[in-house]
Amino acid sequence: MFLQTHFDGTYHILAFYLISLILSFVILVLVKPIDDVVNRLNKIEVGYRKRLSYIGLGVSIALLLITQLLMSFREWRAMSFEHFMIFAAFAFIFLPEICGLIGVYGYVIKNKGFKLGNVLLLLTSLSCFGWASSNIHDVIWCGYVTDFYTHSKSAGRDLEFWYNVFGIFDQSLFDYQVFGSYTIFTVLVELCIATCAYYKFYRINKKELQKNKFELLIIYLILFFNSVFLGFVIYVLDYPWDYSVAQFFYFGFVQLSIGALIYFLMGRSLVLNKKEKKELDN
Repeated sequence: MFLQTHFDGTYHILAFYLISLILSFVILVLVKPIDDVVNRLNKIEVGYRKRLSYIGLGVSIALLLITQLLMSFREWRAMSFEHFMIFAAFAFIFLPEICGLIGVYGYVIKNKGFKLGNVLLLLTSLSCFGWASSNIHDVIWCGYVTDFYTHSKSAGRDLEFWYNVFGIFDQSLFDYQVFGSYTIFTVLVELCIATCAYYKFYRINKKELQKNKFELLIIYLILFFNSVFLGFVIYVLDYPWDYSVAQFFYFGFVQLSIGALIYFLMGRSLVLNKKEKKELDN
């Protein structure tokens, strides 16, 4: 009954997500040549530029502030469909990447070095944690408007792109219950990629990080729960009618800033301090 209610006529979408979930694990964990590619990229000479790194971090923070401004004005979201799409672009696309970049810059600046392979793995992992936040918000939002997925609710043009990607053009079929159900699978794929990329970062740098297994697990758990935390924050900002203006600004500026700061601190935490490096060298 559940499958008929949620997935009838869209099993090709379910197959897409299941295949994506399997492939993401196989490619990132089981395909050994990927390790060779990352190791080769790490050997490419990319000089560390302190000034450029701080400029990059500054630009990322500036983009975060712009995103916070757009997300913190309730009127902006409801002005028109075009305004909503601008809101959605910053909230659901730019914000995850910005958080990933802030975390990577935290790693690069403290490490005072730039290994291309490691940076790409961390950017993949941290960005996917951010993307998971965006889609966790979708799961919560769709669950709220469908009474925890117990009934169907017609969607508007906001889901048009997603349905069109999967070859569904009849707007009468657009439904938040269906979309939210599939978004659960989207979150699983994103968390799988984030976890596998994080694990590969550990495995490739195992010699250097072998004394910090517990710390690496704690960092991973913090990133995971921060992803869930930001998912709730984005949900609040995308459903402003239940909150006061003051509460809205609090979520938009304070809570989002806390989430971004956690990314930055966790990126820095993935670098051994000087004392630990000396111990490993000896």
